[in-house]
Amino acid sequence: MITLPPKDPALGAALDVVLSGSAMREVLGRYLPDCASGALRVESCRPYHVLYKQGRNCRVQYELTLGDTEAGSTVQTLAHVKMYGDGRAEKLWSDPALGRLVERAARLHPDPPVGRAAYVREIRAIVQLYPVDVRLPTLTCAASSSEMLRALREALPEGSALRECQAELVQYKPTHRVVLRYRLSGAEVDTVYGKLHRDNRGAVFFEVGRALAAAGVATPTPLAYLPDLRMQVHAEAPGTQLSKLRNSAEFEAWLGPVAETLARLHATQVADLLT
Repeated sequence: MITLPPKDPALGAALDVVLSGSAMREVLGRYLPDCASGALRVESCRPYHVLYKQGRNCRVQYELTLGDTEAGSTVQTLAHVKMYGDGRAEKLWSDPALGRLVERAARLHPDPPVGRAAYVREIRAIVQLYPVDVRLPTLTCAASSSEMLRALREALPEGSALRECQAELVQYKPTHRVVLRYRLSGAEVDTVYGKLHRDNRGAVFFEVGRALAAAGVATPTPLAYLPDLRMQVHAEAPGTQLSKLRNSAEFEAWLGPVAETLARLHATQVADLLT
């Protein structure tokens, strides 16, 4: 259960519902198409992030465990629910673009759950299950291993040699951006990362990355920009994440070199850099 400051007249008691894992477990069980049909059941619902704008809207992200009532297996997935203090949820639900996105996701990701969106009238909210995100419409393709195999074959140097691609989610901020890891086989590069934005800023970041690499700044090698997906692709950088060394002597030993690298980064001039 996530708690927020005092009651919000615009969002009302529904705010307490979206912030409660147990309450949303019951709501999703009634409204998600696969659950309403009896094919799946919501076994657990854990809220883990909330973005709240008083009087306007509230978006909550959840980790879901769904049980297959026939096979007895479970599915782990992510969901985000956005509730509004006005009529925008109804308007969004009636937009054909959302329906087309759900259909595309069902084709590209046929494993359950299949119905990855719902309108919950009682709390004026839209539910979307990964990889459905109406503000990131290309995510359904970016999260598909088969679709990305085709895209990376065309975009990467020596990409024609690729035989397999396995898409893995790394970081997801609904409606804003996604980072995915692609495990590859058949080509010289075996792992690349894709960062997808809801606008075209990835094209700028790609050019900045190229300029930094050319200036000798330590940065993952920019490999391609995929305009149809609004995604920049870069190589995996060798090494260990600094956060994994926290509370160790090795962590402190790296602070100096990291500071020097950051100083060099900030001193590097990049032409036409947007501020």
